[in-house]
Amino acid sequence: MELISVTSRANETLRFARALQEKKHRDRSRRFFTEGLTLFREALAAGLVPETVVLSDKLEAKTQKRILEALAQTDARVLRVPEDLSRSISPEHAPQGVFAIFAFLEDTENSKFVHKKDKKSIARYIILEKIQDPGNAGSMLRSAAAFGYTGAFLCGAADLYHPKTMRGAMGALFSLELAAFESVSDLLSECDRRSLTLYGTSPHAPQTIGATRFAAPFAVCFGNEGAGMSEELTRACDEVFSIPMRGAESLNAAAACAVVLYETQRGNEL
Repeated sequence: MELISVTSRANETLRFARALQEKKHRDRSRRFFTEGLTLFREALAAGLVPETVVLSDKLEAKTQKRILEALAQTDARVLRVPEDLSRSISPEHAPQGVFAIFAFLEDTENSKFVHKKDKKSIARYIILEKIQDPGNAGSMLRSAAAFGYTGAFLCGAADLYHPKTMRGAMGALFSLELAAFESVSDLLSECDRRSLTLYGTSPHAPQTIGATRFAAPFAVCFGNEGAGMSEELTRACDEVFSIPMRGAESLNAAAACAVVLYETQRGNEL
């Protein structure tokens, strides 16, 4: 570990951290940026090692000590900065003072599949097709982790490393098996290779989720916030169901995902 004191806003590492707020810089450098103690701890618990950590001098001394101890045997660079400089790299109004830069997860694993699960566990996935809002995508990944799902397949969905996705997922990116696909056909090929039964969600489906029995291994598909699932993905589904509601025609994508994932466990031994 290398410990450095920085006092200039023009510091190259701080400029790089600010640039990582934009997708083009994340894609070009294949690096992403996390903010907050919870995300940092979740990343470390998953075995990830940051390339750079930035700590505000206003961070509690005990917390700083624990972070430095955790990084002592790594190659991480730790920058200690004044609070005003830590605020300059944060999009938040009240930053916690802990920031980190990591290599893209798929590069770390040398595979498009991140955090492969124990093969003994029952495979359950969510599929996010063209979910555009990063907050929705992050919340849906968080629900998948909360309900013990294996992972998530993304197709044309929001950027995994967008700050809003990271905040919404609350560390789920570091525990789920993840893969992104450029086309529905590539996604379906992978699902077929894994012998996954596909279940789709649609507010217009006559069959309700309560009448659906889930046969593992399976994946539950969620489509775009406005347009829903594509015709190609809908046709590939073994069953499509709706969530019965009163007083509203539909739910927010993240809310619908949480309801569905909870219901997949009720009355089904998985």
